[in-house]
Amino acid sequence: MNRSLAIGLLGSFSLRQGAQPITTLNAERPQSLLAYLLLHRQTPISRQQLAYTFWPDSAEEQARTNLRNLLYTLRRHLPDADHFVWFDTHTVQWRADANFTLDVADFEQALAAGRQAANPQTQLAAWGTAVTLYKGPLLPGIYDDWLIPLRERLHDAYLEALRTCAQLAAELGDLPTAVQYARTLQREDPLAETAVILLMQVYGQLGDQTAVHRAYQACVAALRQELDAEPGLETQAVYAAALQQATRGGETDATAPETAVPLRASPRQAPQLPPQPTPFVGREAELAKLAEWLADRHCRLITITGPGGTGKTRLALQAAMGHATVFADGVAFVPLTAVTDPTLLPSAIAQGLDFTFTGAAPRQTQLQQYLADKTVLLLLDNAEQLGERVAFLAELLAAAPQVKLLVTSRHRLRLQEEWVFPLQGLPLPDTADAQAIAANSAATLFVQAAQRHNLRFAPDAADWQAIGRICQLVDGMPLGLELAAPWIRLLSCAEIGAEIAKNLDFLTSAHQNIPERHRSLRAVFNQTWQMLTPAEQAAFGCLSLFVGGFSREAAEQVAGADLHTLSALLDKSLVRRLRNGRYDIHELLRQYTASQLTPEANQTATTRLVAYYLTLVETAASHLIGPEQQTWLETLELEYDNVQAAMGWVIAHGNGDTAVRLGAGLGRYWWLRYRPVEGGAWLRQILAMPGLPAAATSRALTYAGMLARLRRDYTEAENWLTESAHNIRQTGNKQDLGRTLNELGMLYLDQGHADQAQPLFAECLALAQELDSPHISSIALLNLGMATQYLGRLDEAERYYQEGLVLSRQLNLQTNLAMILNSYSALLLDQSRLETAREMLLESVQLNVTLGHQDGIAWAFLGLLTLHHLKEEWETAARLVGVQETLRRQLGAPLPPTNQRHFDDISRELQQQLGAESFAAYREQGQRLTAAEALSLVQNL
Repeated sequence: MNRSLAIGLLGSFSLRQGAQPITTLNAERPQSLLAYLLLHRQTPISRQQLAYTFWPDSAEEQARTNLRNLLYTLRRHLPDADHFVWFDTHTVQWRADANFTLDVADFEQALAAGRQAANPQTQLAAWGTAVTLYKGPLLPGIYDDWLIPLRERLHDAYLEALRTCAQLAAELGDLPTAVQYARTLQREDPLAETAVILLMQVYGQLGDQTAVHRAYQACVAALRQELDAEPGLETQAVYAAALQQATRGGETDATAPETAVPLRASPRQAPQLPPQPTPFVGREAELAKLAEWLADRHCRLITITGPGGTGKTRLALQAAMGHATVFADGVAFVPLTAVTDPTLLPSAIAQGLDFTFTGAAPRQTQLQQYLADKTVLLLLDNAEQLGERVAFLAELLAAAPQVKLLVTSRHRLRLQEEWVFPLQGLPLPDTADAQAIAANSAATLFVQAAQRHNLRFAPDAADWQAIGRICQLVDGMPLGLELAAPWIRLLSCAEIGAEIAKNLDFLTSAHQNIPERHRSLRAVFNQTWQMLTPAEQAAFGCLSLFVGGFSREAAEQVAGADLHTLSALLDKSLVRRLRNGRYDIHELLRQYTASQLTPEANQTATTRLVAYYLTLVETAASHLIGPEQQTWLETLELEYDNVQAAMGWVIAHGNGDTAVRLGAGLGRYWWLRYRPVEGGAWLRQILAMPGLPAAATSRALTYAGMLARLRRDYTEAENWLTESAHNIRQTGNKQDLGRTLNELGMLYLDQGHADQAQPLFAECLALAQELDSPHISSIALLNLGMATQYLGRLDEAERYYQEGLVLSRQLNLQTNLAMILNSYSALLLDQSRLETAREMLLESVQLNVTLGHQDGIAWAFLGLLTLHHLKEEWETAARLVGVQETLRRQLGAPLPPTNQRHFDDISRELQQQLGAESFAAYREQGQRLTAAEALSLVQNL
């Protein structure tokens, strides 16, 4: 008999005897015990130690009982268990003479061979074998405390193997292989900058500039998302050097010294840059991008654009200083603040270069001749003073092929050679965590500035929260942070934030050595406003009414801003175009611009804004049922701040007709996005207004009742829904009546009164069939299925569910389909048709995730909890208890009473089966899982 076992613990658990897979050892606990014995096979392990390791929180007697049961399970399901495991009354050990293979042992043996190999070729072969053997983390589905450190140690060893393989392959000149290993290393460990350094160096040798950039940007994205950090200085330097090497086709600069980051020859003159009074903070990603552009031989003119106060000059100076070693003839700073006549531009540049004109030749000709053979970077600061009359710069670039221009301006220059680099405020802290805010560059800038005015200032946790708010209020604008910081002498951080929110003029400075235009944000914005044409001022003033960004269509209809106007405002850095195609305005600039609107212009533009969003909301409402639902949900999500502003305005002005139409139009959006508290508050405010139109009011009443039911406020829900049904029966709108009857039935069903709900659902179905309304029909069929199931008429319930499924699939009613799958699966679970129920529940989770329907996700996971409880998969079920609790807490929505009793019953039984300590541990694991992680957990079972 073949007693050889092949055991795999990496990536997933696998067990084979000869060629035959063994599937009986499929539960987590026996797999974990087997792994423990294998990974500690050198010594006998006492039963007391095992009991404590696997049940550290249990009483000793209970832990020993649990261990006896687990050892029995292992002995029963492991083939020829006594041949492989030694059992006695005190100890357990994997037999040293057993015939077996273990992937972890093979992996560790390959690592040892790599470390002991004598030459690079042998080392690469051994380390490469280790990489191949590592199929994934050690038993990834198991979360026992003893296992996690070993899993991390093996994964670290795998990363070491990848790193070593990449380095060895590069040293041996096998660059494609080096790229393969380095790319895998970056994918496996995206936060380790050593991986991207390796990858960029190899791509640089290959002459692949695009790949260097792609590798660096992947590193930037990972660090920002996970750590709110930027790459280190070494990584940035390697990036610049690799780009330069790639530009030369992979050739190393012969003049570069032998360093990790090759540099060009020292400049023949020192950089002509003004000293800066304060430390430079942040902007690592921007500096890296500028380095990339400056290394590109096709990029001759870079214009850093942005509103006043965003730090354009400081960024340009920092970039220029960092390239002092790259440009053989140095860098020069040319301030243009006082240069309003373009004919004076050659003289200003000559002064920055310390070049003196001689003779009668035109100055621009002399300057071009002087620069013809120079390799120099010219930093031209505040070029907006010249307007668009800068043709001389193009002539200069043509005459001096090694010259590059780095320009700062509030608007683009509109030259063919120009590469535009738009700059906004510093990255904002997007978390409430004090430690994360402290690591943010905008917060760092504020603290450094504040400490120059108050040496004793040391932020505590509350201060960091307030500093995060200050950064948000000024949208990360460096000038705004610098102007806010001096107030730390008199005010707390929270008080500074409150003053900024109240009054733009709070942000002023008394420093005498600051240019007048930078002594207050109002002065900055005044200068910007005066640069606009009257038509641009009119359009920009109206655009300030948008509080959540705006689309191109909205800009044209509300503000009369066509594409040409938007383009002009974009060029002047007053409007930002976002990645999703929308536009927005810096918040402080928006507040300033709104103050420039006359009352008449404000009234006219606001009226147009309300009309635009009323049309949008009512159009969206008609599409929130059916295949276009997701698209319109996303549209409303983008416009929601503006819609709320419109709704608040019409309520404040007593326009009940428009207010109730907006509220009724948003009702289904609030339900689908699970915002019952917020939506309910709006609707209560609207429904209290006098003289509301009947039809829209009835719909608003229905949605008010729906949202109250979601909050489990059944008394309020019944009041709203009863009033709505009464009103609709009088007006005779059968479609609205069907929707209201359906919701009233759900109210009774939630409270366990299926006998009251069933006739309402039946009437709703009859109305839907009379009106030929498939959407209402599918909902009525779903709810009739639930009601008849509660009443014990299971065959009838299944017929309703099946008919509703067919209808929803035919018409692609995805929200209805997800709800029917949830409810139908409950019937199947009651009948022990577990596999079919599982398929339906997994489909429901995936549908609800796609739709962003959080309530639906929570209901589907309640079904999955019931499923795994019925299958006696106690550990998984206990984790799903935690998942359900987290989802409900995030929703702010407890289960209805009948469902809560069911949930509590399952929880009590799981506690009895697992013991209180084990149940609590698995439940806590589940509470930490995201919906996606929980779905992955149950899909892989």
